[in-house]
Amino acid sequence: MKQASLMLLWLACSLGAENFRVNVDITFADAPLRARLTSRLNSELRRLGDVDVVDDRTDWGLIIVGMTSATKGGAQKGYTIAVCTIKYLQIDGVKKLVGDVAKASHSNFGWAYVMGYGDAMALFGNLAVYAGSESEIDETARDIIASFDTATLLPVRKLFQKPRAQQP
Repeated sequence: MKQASLMLLWLACSLGAENFRVNVDITFADAPLRARLTSRLNSELRRLGDVDVVDDRTDWGLIIVGMTSATKGGAQKGYTIAVCTIKYLQIDGVKKLVGDVAKASHSNFGWAYVMGYGDAMALFGNLAVYAGSESEIDETARDIIASFDTATLLPVRKLFQKPRAQQP
């Protein structure tokens, strides 16, 4: 029961603002590939219609770590990207409640870890790994955001019947 309460509390914290506030944090040594991925991810997020890409007062975060690879001869450049979705909780009372529940029961509903993060707490969850050739980075960005939308934002919209205003 504590896990279900935590889940509802976590979802409710997402509804304070009209739009979801999402931050994308990318660590990728290949600067041109990082810039291209950042641009595509931000574009795909904005296309959802109910997401603002922000640097502060974040509801959700996409933490992305990428690395490039090549064949022995160096001919084909590819990449591997790990993506972790996190939920920030910034309300003091919520932080205490979530912390107490997390200590009492190791969350078993897809969110693996709760920790302090600056002024907020963060629930770490959904982890995915993507790999492909450099020419597939745009498609990967679409897949990352589609997965984030389906696994993370859609349940919140459904639970609270929050419609999404699709942008062209």
